[in-house]
Amino acid sequence: MLVLAQYFEVVTDCGGATAPAVSDPPVTQVQSGSEYGCSVKAGAVRCWGANTNGQLGRGTTSAFEGGGNVTLPEAIAQIGVGDSTTCARSVTGKVYCWGNNDHQQLSRVDPATSPTPVEIEVPVPVMKLAMHSDYALALGSDGRLFAWGNDSEGTFARSDENPHVWPVPKPRLRAAMEHHFKDITAGQGHACGIEQDDSLWCWGRNVARELGVETPEDQSRTAVKVMEGVSSVVAGAFGTCAIKLGTGEVFCFGDVLIDDMTRERITQPTPTKMDLGGKSARQIDQQWFHSCAVTTDDTLWCWGRGIEGQLGLGSVSPSNVPRQAATGIRSVGTGFFFTCAERLDGVIACTGENNRAQLGLSDQNRRYTLTPQ
Repeated sequence: MLVLAQYFEVVTDCGGATAPAVSDPPVTQVQSGSEYGCSVKAGAVRCWGANTNGQLGRGTTSAFEGGGNVTLPEAIAQIGVGDSTTCARSVTGKVYCWGNNDHQQLSRVDPATSPTPVEIEVPVPVMKLAMHSDYALALGSDGRLFAWGNDSEGTFARSDENPHVWPVPKPRLRAAMEHHFKDITAGQGHACGIEQDDSLWCWGRNVARELGVETPEDQSRTAVKVMEGVSSVVAGAFGTCAIKLGTGEVFCFGDVLIDDMTRERITQPTPTKMDLGGKSARQIDQQWFHSCAVTTDDTLWCWGRGIEGQLGLGSVSPSNVPRQAATGIRSVGTGFFFTCAERLDGVIACTGENNRAQLGLSDQNRRYTLTPQ
């Protein structure tokens, strides 16, 4: 899931209470999910690809659809995608979700899907949204972390909760109660947050050592400290990657590499530095066994599994080291077996699997390099 800067500001009104200030949204942001993608441009949301649960937000359900805008009541600053549920954070800190609700990720008990956006009642304005698979996390303007959806893997960091009672419909103070984060990320079964002192904490599933600590446990329902001095973090399906504060170095842990010869997954139980040609990263994303990073010179680097061409390297071969995939890139969003990136000219380009039109092109043909929509 995508790591991006926060575009939210809190101001104090004459009565002394805090209220969200309307801020300019980022020019463009791209997010890739299981079999679909979405982008935000000048506050408007556009989605394409699989739509069986209405996750494209256009009032329809279908096998897949081409790109089209989502009607929302206000400008959007951030988008988040799951397996078949999409959520958006507005510039005023409200959250809207649409698509699948099989685990109450639309924050309501009724399991019915919604192909159009519904507002999620978070107690405070939201400054960062994170979602994956079938749950969502919302970082409030007061530093509290709210959650709803599936908690079966411990993604809410609540050791006092019954792990078998996981559908949580209403956002409430559930995730990592003892922490006040300034950034968060959600993986398939684990999540992470950056504390006010820039330390990284993770919790949830640990079968692939995606929590980044030396422990034999396959799950932690409490947050564990991973490393110091982190500026941003992204959690994928079975791994996690973080950018070091100040240096821009990338450290990853979990199943984030694939052996070039055996095609087997390589597990890194603790943070391991990735070499981006000696360059510093400013944005990173990670998903099903592949990762991509954008360096400060606007170069895209990818590594991991490449079976569908998702690395954008012109083949289906894996890479156990980062390799340069493209230049002139502003941001990247990795999907299950595909990747989409925003170029400096604002165009979205994608590569990899395309059986559900998840590349946003006019056909269903796989691509091996970034191809403009």
